[in-house]
Amino acid sequence: MFRFFRQIRQQLLGDVKNTKYLKYAVGEILLVVIGILLALQINDWNEDRKSRNFEVEMLQQIRVNLLQDRNALSKIADNGNRALRAADSILSVTAEHDSLAHWVGRFMQFNRFQPLTNGYEVLKSKGLDQIRNKDLRFLLGTYYDDRIKFIGQAIKDIEWEFMNEWLPILKRNVVSFTFGKSAVLKDYSIFTTEGLERNIIVMNKDNYGGSVVYIEEGLVLIDSLLNMIDEELKK
Repeated sequence: MFRFFRQIRQQLLGDVKNTKYLKYAVGEILLVVIGILLALQINDWNEDRKSRNFEVEMLQQIRVNLLQDRNALSKIADNGNRALRAADSILSVTAEHDSLAHWVGRFMQFNRFQPLTNGYEVLKSKGLDQIRNKDLRFLLGTYYDDRIKFIGQAIKDIEWEFMNEWLPILKRNVVSFTFGKSAVLKDYSIFTTEGLERNIIVMNKDNYGGSVVYIEEGLVLIDSLLNMIDEELKK
């Protein structure tokens, strides 16, 4: 009888020890799980921080590039508008005029433009999805992969016209020439009477007008991009 109770007592003590061990084991497992979750969360936080730092760095670089593009394009647009006014002045006269040298010099000029794309190229190499704002990603692609190519080609067209149409005329007829300012010619009647040279002015004026439109649209896009970038950098 006593032996029976002793066995029951030992079994109960064993059950108590097993329960304590089970609780200890569960506690250890929970600590391990919590540790893993914390490590994963810290790793995710570090990755998010690295991603954000890269995004900020790229936006800052692109912002600098866009500001330089805007300055260059603004000057080119100003030159284009001056050339358009000069063309109107040339076409409005039918006889020698004291300002013809100035007007012709203003019209017979061109600009060169090389967009700064290093920030955008680095971003593309890492993936445009590094920029979290979808609208900003779209506008960046619109400017760098589309609009800037049309602007660049329009500007190159003006240079082509100078090299292939105006330069031969200057070589035959120039007395003195200051690029973008004045062109003293032997005979201005080529512009004041109907003929090839006057027709070239009419055609070139149209090209100037088209290039100025492209550039001014590009400037509006640049301003939109700069505003969006500034908002992203404030976050």
